[in-house]
Amino acid sequence: MNRPLTLAVTLGALAAAAPSGFADGQPVDQGRAASTSISFGLGNGESLQLDLLAGELSAGPQLSLQAARCDKDNACSYGDFASALPAGALSIDPQNSVAELSTTLDGRRLLVSWKPGSGAEIGSGHVEGDGDGFSGSNFVGEAAVVTVQYAGDTCQGSGGVGDGTVVDVDPTDSRTATPVDQLRVPADVTLRC
Repeated sequence: MNRPLTLAVTLGALAAAAPSGFADGQPVDQGRAASTSISFGLGNGESLQLDLLAGELSAGPQLSLQAARCDKDNACSYGDFASALPAGALSIDPQNSVAELSTTLDGRRLLVSWKPGSGAEIGSGHVEGDGDGFSGSNFVGEAAVVTVQYAGDTCQGSGGVGDGTVVDVDPTDSRTATPVDQLRVPADVTLRC
C-alpha cells in the first residue's frame, strides 16, 4: 500500500473512532486543496521549511502550515500553524490542477500559484497527537508546477492540486494550532522552492 493511501486509511479510521461530540459531531473536514513546500535560507546554515496546505474545506477556506526550523547541524524544531482565509484569498479549480493563494506571511505578501504539471498522482500528510487527542491532514492530487512570490523574491517548484482532509480531535481543547499570523520569518531570507 502506498503512503498516501495508508495515511488516508489511517486518518479515516481515526476519525471514525472519534466520539461524535467533537467539533459539532464532525472532527473531519474535507474539500478541494492545493499543496506545496517552500523553504527560506536564514543565514548561518539555518533554514525554515513550510509544508503548505491551502484548502476550500466545508467549513471555509483554510491555510495550514507545518513549519520546521533547522540549524546548521540539522537539529530542528517543529510547529503547526493554521488559520481561516478571508473570502477571495484562495481559488481552486474544481477539475484541473490550477489554484491561487494570496495572503500575508509575517506581514509580507505571499502569492502562490499552481498550474498543471506532469499529471502524476501525488500525496502527502501527517498525523500528530498524544493522549489528549490528535490532528492530521491528508492530500492526494495531481502534480502541479508551483510559482511562489514572497517579499520580492520568486521561485518555482512543485506541488499538487486535488483533495484534502483535515482531522482535529481535541477532547480537552489543549491542542490548538497556532494562528498563521504568529509565524515569524526573519527579514533577510532567501526563498527556495
